[in-house]
Amino acid sequence: MRAIIEVELGNAAFGEHDADMRYELRCVLERLIDNADRIRVTSAGDFATASDTNGNSVAKLKIV
Repeated sequence: MRAIIEVELGNAAFGEHDADMRYELRCVLERLIDNADRIRVTSAGDFATASDTNGNSVAKLKIV
């Protein structure tokens, strides 16, 4: 099995500067892992999503 993580970085929440992007990416990845843990993503086909600070769904973790 593999875990595939995709994050869309083009939203306004990721800011215009590298530091803003890194901070928002860290927050999104933390939410994604928390969501995956909470809903127990463990088997092929399972997935979790996460939103940025503006509420846009920007991340997905899928087990394949």
